Amino acid sequence: MAFKTGGYKTKYISECGYFREDFIIYCAVESVSDTCVYKMFNEKGEEVDICIGAEDDTEAVGKYSLIDCLYYLKQHEDKHYDWSGHDIIIEEMTLEEVNKIFG
Repeated sequence: MAFKTGGYKTKYISECGYFREDFIIYCAVESVSDTCVYKMFNEKGEEVDICIGAEDDTEAVGKYSLIDCLYYLKQHEDKHYDWSGHDIIIEEMTLEEVNKIFG
């Protein structure tokens, strides 16, 4: 696929009880169809499937919500919450990152 001028990335945290995993989600827009392509990597740099299941809207908020992270990546904008540590920060990817992740 050919991508426009780059892509965006954000951090997603999956927590269940004492179990916590941190991920980076990357998003790029395909140049012909304007289709968003997402890829997610764990802390070891291994690509993992994005699997959307049920989320409790009162608990999974901000960067603890996969759906929220994907939404704000698509919008290319940060989201700030009243709760400390939940902000979704969207960063622009370099062209080298886009080529490495999506090339």
